[in-house]
Amino acid sequence: MLNVTSSLQELASPNYPGNYPVNIRCRWFLTSGPITNLWSSINQIYIHFKELDLETGGDDCRNDRLQVSDINMNSNRFISEGLEQEYIFSGQSHGTSLLY
Repeated sequence: MLNVTSSLQELASPNYPGNYPVNIRCRWFLTSGPITNLWSSINQIYIHFKELDLETGGDDCRNDRLQVSDINMNSNRFISEGLEQEYIFSGQSHGTSLLY
């Protein structure tokens, strides 16, 4: 579990900057404090991909993807080709899950 504070936090896949192992499944849990206003309290985490290179094409690569999810809700987003470099994730819980 990585507690996201106002400072920069970095995480990387196994063997980075080399290729990640075949058939690996990694999950990170990111937690942060809520942003509260008069109407609601939300969890917001800004994710910037310094380098995101997911394999595409071919039978061996069809399952390579990154999933960003709210830990306690059914909201998620799939990033399948590594084209997006920045993403702001807002959820109702105080945690976000990254799975690839």
